[in-house]
Amino acid sequence: MKKLIKSYRIFTSDLYRYLVVGLGTVILAVIGVVASFLLGPVFGIMCVMGIFLFMDMGCDFFVFQGNLDKKFDYGILKNSLGGFDTLKRGLIGDMLRRFLQLSLVTGIYGLASVKRIVADGMFEDGFKYAGYLLVMVLTVYTVTTFCLNLTRRHINYQEGILAYTLCMLSTSASLVGIMQIYTNGSGVSTIPWIMTMGILALLASYIIYERTILRFLDTYGERQPGRYGSDEKKKAWIFAAVAFGIDFLMLPAMYIGYRQGGDLSIFLVAQMMYPAWGVVFGKLFSYNEGKLPVAAYVTVFLTGAVTLILATLSVTFPMTTSMAGVDMDVYYLISNYILILASILFTIFMCVTGREKRINAGFQFPNAGKTMLYVLLFVVLYFARVFILYLYDALTTGDASELVSEFVRMFASGESLIAWITVLINLPLTFIMFFGEEYGWRYYLQPRLQKRFGNLPGVLILGVLWGIWHAGADFMYYADNSGPQMLINQVVTCISFGIFFGLVYMKTKNIWSVVILHFLNNNMIMILKGDFSTEALQGGELSWSLLPMQIVAMAVFWLFAFAPSYIRRTKQSSLTEA
Repeated sequence: MKKLIKSYRIFTSDLYRYLVVGLGTVILAVIGVVASFLLGPVFGIMCVMGIFLFMDMGCDFFVFQGNLDKKFDYGILKNSLGGFDTLKRGLIGDMLRRFLQLSLVTGIYGLASVKRIVADGMFEDGFKYAGYLLVMVLTVYTVTTFCLNLTRRHINYQEGILAYTLCMLSTSASLVGIMQIYTNGSGVSTIPWIMTMGILALLASYIIYERTILRFLDTYGERQPGRYGSDEKKKAWIFAAVAFGIDFLMLPAMYIGYRQGGDLSIFLVAQMMYPAWGVVFGKLFSYNEGKLPVAAYVTVFLTGAVTLILATLSVTFPMTTSMAGVDMDVYYLISNYILILASILFTIFMCVTGREKRINAGFQFPNAGKTMLYVLLFVVLYFARVFILYLYDALTTGDASELVSEFVRMFASGESLIAWITVLINLPLTFIMFFGEEYGWRYYLQPRLQKRFGNLPGVLILGVLWGIWHAGADFMYYADNSGPQMLINQVVTCISFGIFFGLVYMKTKNIWSVVILHFLNNNMIMILKGDFSTEALQGGELSWSLLPMQIVAMAVFWLFAFAPSYIRRTKQSSLTEA
């Protein structure tokens, strides 16, 4: 703590600490108390937050960044030449100062207005009001931090002023929006919003932290691999924190939606983006990744962020609409349009980016012919697995008369033909979801696990992790009353598919091959059921007696564990493909 305080004192000027932090906090607290009585609870807190944003961003812009002498070297870094660690601790200290200052001012405002808020019926009790104020603190902190990322990219004084103005306008719009959402406070569950904004606040903090460090490395010396230590561990922690951490942090919000009886499909859409998030953040803030397709990566990040917020809204303000006589969650419907737009933008950015960037990001499409053969093989194996289950059902019920006709329906009927065409059309329009998973599992995690444990053990471990990652969906989405059975089946399924997917990726070195396989796996069940609504995937029942046969049917994929690529004793010697 002493080092943190000392570094922050080096990081900031005395004038800033005395005027902005010290006197500024007192003035904001007084304004908050007065505003709560004169302007009312809604406009009062907006006034306090607006003044804080103007003060914090303005002082950062004019004091820290050296704008008046038109230098683009982060004026703050001039005070950090005494040590790289001083800079890092100073950045953390500044973020903590911002959050604590916001919390203190908002807390004083809350104490001054809580009695009138509860008496007016806007919030049921002080606890809910405190949750709302915490959401406000996290929202303002997140927006401010993201805006600072923009203002700190200016080239000269005029462009900096323009960026500052635009950020202030966008921040004001965000505040108005959040206030409108929470005007009817008594009917709002703040828990999902606290979790969501907390996640975004952490992401914003990490982004500004790493970008400032990278600016330091660019300013005071060329970034070189190894100069500041290997960042492989850092990327691994980022991936774990994002892919698994956000997944488990969102489980309480998902449980709220489950108890409400809502459609949780939007949660699964957001979840599929988390693994790619982890890889993207790790690469963007690495010291030795080379040139990267930033526009495509930003598309992935925004897709995940928007779907995460939509998932939160779906349990905070649930809304449904009717389409073709079927009730559908409004937020899931919105997410479909977002996925289409994101998939199109991602395709454009991927096509126009340079070859070097595509290679560094793993976006190339090698071995196209081999990829298509593996896709066809997967379809055959998938239906072989389904045939085994149908045959088992026919033998146990003693009625095999419908077995052949059912399989003919899957391939030769007019309905099945339309279904297959629909699936193929959806592939280029929604692939970003499946890229979201496979970019994390196959492109990033598989090579690292194989390097450490060997080819086959690596994919088996990955299959277990992949299956556990689905735990929330198994208990609250795929099954109603058979969560444990569904989780066991999920782990076995992920191990089995992981063996085949892992082999395909090893053979093709093509991330799009496993993206296509994952897409087909998730969509062919809808062809089998003849139902393309989300209800085809939800609320299934899996008895303990049927579970062994489900596991046996996956044996068609286990056979590939004996492929030469797996039984070799050698481990992968490099991670260059990931």
